[in-house]
Amino acid sequence: MGKPLLFVIGASGRVGLASVQHLSAKHGGQFSITAGTRNPDKADDLKAIENVSVVQAEMGGEGLEELFKGVDALLIVSPSTEDVGERVGKTAAAAKAAGVHFVLALSGSTVGQIDCIYGSQMQEVEEKVRETGLQFCFLRLACFYENFLFVAKQIKEESVFDDPVGANNSLAMLSVEDIGKAAAAILTCWSKHVNKTYVLSSSKLCYNELASEMSAVLGKTVKYDQKSYEECRESWLKQGWPVWAADGLVHLFKLVDAHEACVTTCDPSVLEGITGEKPTSVKEFLTKNIAAFQ
Repeated sequence: MGKPLLFVIGASGRVGLASVQHLSAKHGGQFSITAGTRNPDKADDLKAIENVSVVQAEMGGEGLEELFKGVDALLIVSPSTEDVGERVGKTAAAAKAAGVHFVLALSGSTVGQIDCIYGSQMQEVEEKVRETGLQFCFLRLACFYENFLFVAKQIKEESVFDDPVGANNSLAMLSVEDIGKAAAAILTCWSKHVNKTYVLSSSKLCYNELASEMSAVLGKTVKYDQKSYEECRESWLKQGWPVWAADGLVHLFKLVDAHEACVTTCDPSVLEGITGEKPTSVKEFLTKNIAAFQ
């Protein structure tokens, strides 16, 4: 009998790449690992990982049933697209038809917030997976530390970053690396996680606290400049964000300002219980990525 086969679709983004890296590093000798990406020719980081086969696979696209044949456990890294529910649904249906035993799907902590675009999208993701009848697990994710890499240039040049959220309103966050660790741990021991849902987070900080952390690590004063929702939305649209994504972020930050539990509750023990490791702190993230901010 050959090694159990694990498949990661949506593998070339930050979360997918981290998941594949941790699968290979810790379990490459025990499992066959396949990474599916829309454009393998642009996936040099994936190709550099040992013990991993890289194939062309588009979320919700053609040919997935054939690709998934023989797969034991599948990780669906839900894409940042307006039709994410439809794409994940088609992918899960292909997994069911192919005889995949278990699906791990990435979701968000705002599930159930029907007035939040991201919440309604992730609600559909989970419903589509459940409808297949497959054994599943959902990871509901908090906001990513890595999102601050998008404003690294501003912090480097101006020692400031801006958003619309209240400066003293806290939100739950976590590192993409920890998501990858959790995904790898679940996929390689999936029978222990059947039909379970985990909400992952590692830190709870307000933006003033985050600015203080940045100042300490970077050795200079970094300030948070709160802008209006209208100003930020206009800026995001000018940067090329789709309207739905800009509106979704406005909805998300308004949940933070309303102190909604779905975006403010933080329980690092959930993540530690899955990975067996202490979650990454914001200080550790900033220190690791200090070159991007200096």
